[in-house]
Amino acid sequence: MKNLIRFAFVALMLSSIVVSFSSCSSDDDTSVINAKSVDIVHGTYTGTMTAGDSIVDGVVVSVDSLTKSIDIEKFPVATIVKAVVAEDVQKEALKSLTDVTFKTTYTPSLSSNLVNMEIATTTVSFDIKVKEETHKIVATIEDKGKGVYNSTNMQLDMTFNVSGATLDETAVSDFKTIKYTFSKSTKK
Repeated sequence: MKNLIRFAFVALMLSSIVVSFSSCSSDDDTSVINAKSVDIVHGTYTGTMTAGDSIVDGVVVSVDSLTKSIDIEKFPVATIVKAVVAEDVQKEALKSLTDVTFKTTYTPSLSSNLVNMEIATTTVSFDIKVKEETHKIVATIEDKGKGVYNSTNMQLDMTFNVSGATLDETAVSDFKTIKYTFSKSTKK
């Protein structure tokens, strides 16, 4: 009987040692949260937008998963103005800027914890004032834009290009593509 109790005690001790030394290989890893629907991207994000060599913090992007639309209330256009307007009047043109709204649509697709977003071709138009005259700039956002929402860290990243522009309906012939990137976002 003593041997049976001793055996049970040793077996219990060995099993507790095994349990205490075992660990999960992903204890320190962030667990992946799968996106169950493309609608998870719906919300408002605040982040950093880079336009060429210009960096703007605090840019707010709203994504509506019902209408599949993206809105940026204060779209940074200074880099576009610098690419379109002659250097001698750039300061005046930049000073005349008001808030510009960017609106487009997207096509979503689901992949594990990611919602991929293909951003549609669109234009952004706004006015500038130079030497007491108002001029209209229309910039074209090409259809190769991409967005990715990561459901694990709840971040939205986007990249798209402004591939051309007109000034008062005349194409800017020497316009160089401007890459826009939205990153480091937090979801409200």
